[in-house]
Amino acid sequence: MPAFDARRRELRDSLAAVQSQLSASESMRLAGVLEDYLTARDVALTMMWTYIADDGTEMLADEYAGKFRDMSRTATDKLDAMLDGLSTPSELAVRWSEQLSFSEFIFWGHLGGLKLAEARDAMVRDGGKVRELITVLDRKWQNLSEEDLKVEEAEQRAAQDLKDLLERALAEAMPYWVQAGAGVVVLRDAWKSVFSSITDHVKETLVGAGVPRNVVDALLTIASWANSAANMAQMAAKLGMEVGELMDWINRIRSINVGGLVQYRVGTLLDKETKQVVDYLDMACKGLKPLIEGAYNTHMTAFKAQLDNEGVIIVSYGGIRQQVDQFLRDCNLDSLRATHAAAVSAMDGIESSLGTDGMKRDWSDLRRMLKDAFDARRTTAEKAFDDFYRANDGRFLGGLSTDTERTLLEPDKWLVTTNGIVAVGLDTKLREWRERVTVINGGPKDAFDQVQNAFLGLPLDIRDQVQNGLNGYLNKQIREINTEADEAIKVLDNCALMVNARKISDDMDRSRLSQALRATIR
Repeated sequence: MPAFDARRRELRDSLAAVQSQLSASESMRLAGVLEDYLTARDVALTMMWTYIADDGTEMLADEYAGKFRDMSRTATDKLDAMLDGLSTPSELAVRWSEQLSFSEFIFWGHLGGLKLAEARDAMVRDGGKVRELITVLDRKWQNLSEEDLKVEEAEQRAAQDLKDLLERALAEAMPYWVQAGAGVVVLRDAWKSVFSSITDHVKETLVGAGVPRNVVDALLTIASWANSAANMAQMAAKLGMEVGELMDWINRIRSINVGGLVQYRVGTLLDKETKQVVDYLDMACKGLKPLIEGAYNTHMTAFKAQLDNEGVIIVSYGGIRQQVDQFLRDCNLDSLRATHAAAVSAMDGIESSLGTDGMKRDWSDLRRMLKDAFDARRTTAEKAFDDFYRANDGRFLGGLSTDTERTLLEPDKWLVTTNGIVAVGLDTKLREWRERVTVINGGPKDAFDQVQNAFLGLPLDIRDQVQNGLNGYLNKQIREINTEADEAIKVLDNCALMVNARKISDDMDRSRLSQALRATIR
């Protein structure tokens, strides 16, 4: 077991320096507990090294955490009980034991904050995954190598028919999606424009209903018409009329369905834009509906009737390549080295926070042992990655070797055909349009929320009536757009399920991935 003697000597010297001032029972008790603690401390520190240096493949983080918790607690519990059995410990004994406990608690706290076992496990896991993948890929390549790719002329015709179908759907739908997006912007701006001048619309509505403009102008400048008689008299005087006449106009306004009239006025300004957005959405979906109503399946069935089963090999290869790419995104040398560097850096950062030279020397010894273990684990994992790259370079990694290309890309005409189908880009457009429908669905609601403050400038006497009327109208507008947007979403989602890149690959026995592989390998 490694010896961590620096702190041991330091603490023994510290106790020896005060023992002459302690009673015999205190000296004996403190010395005994100190030795018990130092033994438990050595066991806990050795456990840390033992677990981190374990060169097996088992995940140890949880077990390590439990061991560290229990062992460090066992050690510090001894310090907590250092004065047990002493009926009246002296002030010096209390102070010495408390200083020791405090400094050791800090020491264990720093060590407990290190995620060493997690880092060790992550490096073990990455190295193991690479070794496992080497075997899996060897087996998969052997299976693929036993197959030949053969594409018949009938496959080319059927594939071209499918391409024409997708291009027609794209050409018919695209202009309407563009117009729908632009229409929503126009509608949203129209709402904001109307509601930025809501007072003017109320004013013109009241004037149109027969209320004199000067009366309307005056009444819309005050927060409430339920003012005192003096205020009404002052306003009537400014208008050149009797108070009774002014009150008659106020009562007539109160009897008018102001909200309904304003709603009608605003509707004449906005209905056209709403209908246009709804119409664009409807027309955009019509270009896609044939795909989900059987046209795609009919064309794909014709292709499958001609497709040679050996075509599966090409797309199978592409699928494996994607798996390898994803694997390397999740598990790679950079990540492994970063894990190693983070663990070493975390250990480096502890020394300056330790309070005594003895602690620092012991930690320096343990850190060196732990770093050696991490370095060994890193070297082992790097060797696994090196073996992986060497075994799969030109096959599943990097550029295609001549042998791999010859196996996967015969005949070349199939590569060109598949490339043409994928290049239509309907899958990408479906995703873009799906996002655009979300904007269409949310855009009017955002505008609705933004215009609510516009009503605050109206007198209380008609504010609720106008706001309720217009909100009812706006909600109806939103429902109309959302209903059509929901239908568009349904069409897009169904279409995406049918013609997404993965499904096309599967439907064509994944042979399209041969072209995707050749075109995108870096």
